[in-house]
Amino acid sequence: MGSWASIARGEVADFPQKIADTVRESLLVLNADLRVLFANTSFLRSFKVEPGVTEGRLVHELGNNQWDIPELRQLLEEILPNNEAFDDYRVEHRFEGIGRRVMLLNGRRLDQEQLILLAIEDVTDRDEAEIRLRESERHSNLLLAELQHRVRNTAAVVRSVARRTAERSTNLDEMISHFEGRLNAFARIQSAVTRSPGGVVDLQTIFEDELLALATREGNQLHISGPKVGLKPKTAETISLAIHELATNALKYGALLDHHGRISVEWDRARANGKDDLLDLKWVETGLREPPNPTREGFGHELLLRTLPYDLRAETRIDFTDQGMRFTMRMPLRPDVLAGDIS
Repeated sequence: MGSWASIARGEVADFPQKIADTVRESLLVLNADLRVLFANTSFLRSFKVEPGVTEGRLVHELGNNQWDIPELRQLLEEILPNNEAFDDYRVEHRFEGIGRRVMLLNGRRLDQEQLILLAIEDVTDRDEAEIRLRESERHSNLLLAELQHRVRNTAAVVRSVARRTAERSTNLDEMISHFEGRLNAFARIQSAVTRSPGGVVDLQTIFEDELLALATREGNQLHISGPKVGLKPKTAETISLAIHELATNALKYGALLDHHGRISVEWDRARANGKDDLLDLKWVETGLREPPNPTREGFGHELLLRTLPYDLRAETRIDFTDQGMRFTMRMPLRPDVLAGDIS
């Protein structure tokens, strides 16, 4: 079998080239001046070059100087002359026409033949798969952290609702009934958060879900109007519980007690002092045949007049007229409250 040097002189048949062409990695044979004596089929195919414009050229001139890669020149001109070999040297480069490539370079110096063997393993697909895997792991860790946070938050909310419901109930049956309704309202908003991309919840959806749970739809007794407003999960949880209290109170004592009552829910966005983005919301009940007569301040009263101002920095007010109850809220739409408009 002839040597690579004899191949370069054209003294032997093409048997060694055929051996090299069976290698899946790209392979270059260079002389001492770093000119290409041979490029195997894998190299030509992978880097889209022709034999005629490869052999006899300086390696850094290949592909219109696309192989003039600083790391490769350092390996061939500085490191290899002082060492017999280098292994798995990672080089990343963007080639014209084929894009980004990540390569592992292995070099061998053949002193007797005055030649250099350069093997090039294209690990681009593996590198991109590793990047996707790391990104997937990062995303999974974020989801796990978010899930843990939601579980802790859910447990805290349920404990708080249970404690405050027990404190405001006069007997066990009343407590169970009220707690079950509030727990169902909380479950509905959790379902809405899970269904929505990014956990953004539409304010109108909250109203519709709560009133639908009481078999009340928009129509003769109910009017809902307002722009699309997307709320972050924690804000949506608090507001959904408030809406549940308003709706439950309307069903038991107010406008939903019989078919004469009406509920109008309206909201809009406003600016105060030219800079604060605000949500103005009104819940107005009319059509009561008898004026409302609140007998005690329960859980709902506390939620509307104390919890909303504390948690959301909202200004809230409840008024009772001959026609029914009126609830108003003005809430600043801070970054931790507003998730954005929903198209």
